[in-house]
Amino acid sequence: MAAESYRVLFDGEISDGKDPDQVKRRLSRLFRRSAADIESLFSGKPRVLKTVERLEDGQRLLAAIARTGAVAKLESQPRDSTSKKEKKEHLDTIAPPAGFRYRMNITGAALVVGILWLVHLLVLTSLFAALAYHLVFNLDFYGTFGLAGLLFHALPALIGAAFLALLIKPLLPAGRTVSAIALKPGQAPLLDELLSEVCKKTDAPVPAHIALDSGAGIALDFGALPEIPTRRPTLQLGLTLIGGLTIRQFAGVLGRELGYLGRSQAARRTQFVRASHQRLQHAVFGRDELDHLLARLKKHSGPGALSGHLGGKLLALARELHRGLLKIVTVVSAGPLELLQFRSDSIQARLSGSETFRGTLSMQHLLEMAFKAAAEQEKRNWIERGELTERLPIAALSLAREQAEQFQAEIRTVVRDGPAGVESCRPTDLKRIRRIEKSPQTALYFDERPARQLVSGFEFLNRRASYLYYRSTLLTPITSDRLIPVVSEPSGAERLLRSYFLDLHRAPVPLHQLLPEGTATVLREKLREAADRSKEEQVGNRVTLQYYFEIERQLIEANAREVLVNARVPLPEGKVDLENIHVECRKLESEEEKTARKLRELVQAPSQRLAIGLAYLGISAPERFQEEVGRLHAALRRTDEVLPKLRSLHMHSTILELLLSYGSSRNSALKDRIDERARDVSQLLMAIRLNLREAPWPFGVPVVGDNLAKHAINGDFDGADPYGLLDVAGMALSRTQAIRQRILARLAQLAVSAEKRLLGSY
Repeated sequence: MAAESYRVLFDGEISDGKDPDQVKRRLSRLFRRSAADIESLFSGKPRVLKTVERLEDGQRLLAAIARTGAVAKLESQPRDSTSKKEKKEHLDTIAPPAGFRYRMNITGAALVVGILWLVHLLVLTSLFAALAYHLVFNLDFYGTFGLAGLLFHALPALIGAAFLALLIKPLLPAGRTVSAIALKPGQAPLLDELLSEVCKKTDAPVPAHIALDSGAGIALDFGALPEIPTRRPTLQLGLTLIGGLTIRQFAGVLGRELGYLGRSQAARRTQFVRASHQRLQHAVFGRDELDHLLARLKKHSGPGALSGHLGGKLLALARELHRGLLKIVTVVSAGPLELLQFRSDSIQARLSGSETFRGTLSMQHLLEMAFKAAAEQEKRNWIERGELTERLPIAALSLAREQAEQFQAEIRTVVRDGPAGVESCRPTDLKRIRRIEKSPQTALYFDERPARQLVSGFEFLNRRASYLYYRSTLLTPITSDRLIPVVSEPSGAERLLRSYFLDLHRAPVPLHQLLPEGTATVLREKLREAADRSKEEQVGNRVTLQYYFEIERQLIEANAREVLVNARVPLPEGKVDLENIHVECRKLESEEEKTARKLRELVQAPSQRLAIGLAYLGISAPERFQEEVGRLHAALRRTDEVLPKLRSLHMHSTILELLLSYGSSRNSALKDRIDERARDVSQLLMAIRLNLREAPWPFGVPVVGDNLAKHAINGDFDGADPYGLLDVAGMALSRTQAIRQRILARLAQLAVSAEKRLLGSY
């Protein structure tokens, strides 16, 4: 049953005392329409401005229209029109219904696969019945052999139970990968928006959740076998894939993966066959914690080695049985899955264009190879040197850039030489490329920006996903001193630190000074003096800032090590002399404070320069500009108040991240330190939110209750675990800085305009 929708109706009525021209301009900005379109709404006939799915959305739109001075009303949309709209959207989808040939092929494949699973269940039932019979009816072993009967009775039962568990593994629900990060609703709004658009164009259901890992793949997970789309799936994305594609290419890849879930696509049968093939593939070729456990047991001596060898034999036997099932499923599903591949390629070409299909396909293969190579390289680095790259996806992307020219040369050889060059590429890829390029398609998306811009906090998620991948793959506690930065670009902490101090020391308005006062002539003279001083001091500022960044980086590392020493956690030898750590911290803190004082003295000239421009704007600009400057100043002062808290928050978060890397330690003192740092981060976040809540949002039309805190910190962090607290802290830090940068940019824009007027440029 379709959900009830609501229509916002408008007949041209304007509130009493409002200027019609001003109302029309506001409506034009609100709905982003031309003046002619808005003028046509004032004919007196009821017009539908917009149709919304939820009552709350309609009420918010009515409030926005009321603020413009117009009068509108909300009413339910008739059911017949809703069904017509859904029918029209269904007809407008870019994914045509599945053909008769595909439906017959996939139906036959689904029946054969279903019979195979039924036979598999019958075998499991027979083994379980034999095991139960052995446990219940062979109790005479105890009377005949006494205590030795326990061995004859229990050992076969344990072996049979273990073998039964290995055989039933492909049928068990697959939990979320431990190396994946589940995004919260609204955490990546741009990604959610693109995903909704692609699902609408392909007539597919929007995934219920999005999970990110450090890999280069894309997949759908419905929870359990049979994985039929009776519920909305979870979309699993790799950060390496997102980092290597453009938004245009990424939209095509999304459409390719989601396209077969649309209506009239035989989605349930398709997903059943695909899921069966993937489950059996993982059962045969996948390696998990059980393999690592058996490998460790084989290295032991005595009963441990015996159990390890016996478990390995049972695992190998189970995989051979699953390998036979996989061969049958592969043969049966080859035909329909090839037809599905052609239809999915067509959807991808329709979304991103035929001309980008070759590049997208090449980039996907390149990213997969680069990620595997980077993961193997990090595994060798861990074994040989005990070090790991802090962001594995970035390392994989760097490796992909190095291999790109060679890979593209291979593709060009294939296209140029035809059949003679097929050996340097997968033949199926060449066939797919030629098939798409024979029927060119115009793209629906042309955005060539990097797809990483769709994910907020991309660098932080990279680091977090790398931690989880190392822990789940290497099964070894990863410590921060063994994570080395990627050489190709600065680390996330360094970049965050750099942007913070640039923001602090190059603010347009000094934190402790009021705007200068005086007439236009006096301000003009002050402006010329400040401009001359700022030009002379630019070089000194850059040198001092660079020195300050280095001191601050050393201070963070020294403070973190001091915490570890106090918690009696052993540090690797050769890093820092333990008895000198406290002295080093105090010395660095003193040096940092002196350098910060010098920086504040150096930046007064450029700060005064823009402050003079804002002062001139305050005495010469119209009233609406003065109101805007006042709101911006109030918001800027509030963000300036939380800058010290942001710096302390960054310090505590960095130390907390280091302490959490020692999570496998049972040191009670370390646990107390982790709890202490987590409380500090939580209290700082609370203080920042309370401070920002008192300042109204300075952009757009003022709205009651719309404050800085709503835009900087949205999400409840009370009671979060330390890992979740780090996510909230990092997001709050980045959003607060983004808001402050936006305020500074607007103030600078107004000040530069005033500066030009003051100096007589026009």
